[in-house]
Amino acid sequence: MMPVDYPYQPLSTKTDPELVEFFEGFEYRWDIIHRIDEAVRAGLEKLSLGRSIPSGYRRLVCYAVWGNPSDAYKWYEYQLQEEYLPHRYLPEHVILRNLLKLAGDAIPLPSSLDNPSRHKDVRYKMARANDGGVDVLEVLLMEFKMALVRKGFRRVDIEAMHERAKDRLENERRYPTGVDIVNLVMDEIPTQRPARRIYNVDRQNLRPMTYQSKVNPMSSRPIRKRRNNRARIQKVSPALRTQAAELRAAKANLERAYNQEQNAINPAARSTGLSLNSQLAAARARAERRYVNCFIRYSRDANQMSADQAREMQANFTRRKIEASGVDKVAFLRDMYPQELK
Repeated sequence: MMPVDYPYQPLSTKTDPELVEFFEGFEYRWDIIHRIDEAVRAGLEKLSLGRSIPSGYRRLVCYAVWGNPSDAYKWYEYQLQEEYLPHRYLPEHVILRNLLKLAGDAIPLPSSLDNPSRHKDVRYKMARANDGGVDVLEVLLMEFKMALVRKGFRRVDIEAMHERAKDRLENERRYPTGVDIVNLVMDEIPTQRPARRIYNVDRQNLRPMTYQSKVNPMSSRPIRKRRNNRARIQKVSPALRTQAAELRAAKANLERAYNQEQNAINPAARSTGLSLNSQLAAARARAERRYVNCFIRYSRDANQMSADQAREMQANFTRRKIEASGVDKVAFLRDMYPQELK
């Protein structure tokens, strides 16, 4: 709030060397300076009456009353005034479409007509993963699977579409076309939900349990076996439960891949015609990579690993480098599982 009848010396009566230097060689804009004086007087009158004025005009009053006239002039012309004031000392705007084109000049065309703001949440998570040293393609495929789960697709369909998405990324890596990989993967999600499926009761997971009843002592009813799979992740904080669940699922997938590879190597299994091939090795490598990525994400969010340590683990995570250091890779991966999740 300003005092009533606060003395104000108009800018038109002041001499500022900086403002004179600003207009050197051009016409001195007295018309704009008079506009500034009128705006400052109106602002001082409102402030003396206890009224509020916009923050931009409050700054203009401060520049005009206590600051330099050059600052008040530049603030008004570049920030406040909304009316077009022709600059007599500057050339007018040039309209490019009115210029004559040389022979052979091509009209510029946009490189893409798609909306770049699609799938912002996925791009944000990929950016965070990149900052934390996690493979962004693994995050993209995980978000693709989670979107299919939210749509209500079956596990078989999800795995099939997941494999097709990996094939598209691999094809883009080998034969690059410059397409946006986020749109390439996420746009393949069907817009409609699948038809509602009828669940069949699995009789193998049912066991009869007989209990004594006053009405019918011999009555029994099937009770489904239940396992509390969430008990292991209740020990961590709520902010880390999603990462812990993904890490536990990745570890189970890794153990399954190791068992399949071991069964293929087992001599008893060779008699059945099962042999170790590149598909088992590729599945095991993908399971190991997913397990390491989930472990890095959990450790980074739990503040147990720095970004440099995450990048170092990503760089050194190859079977050749680990075995060259004399460390058993299977035991190394199993021992890195957090103790609080066991």
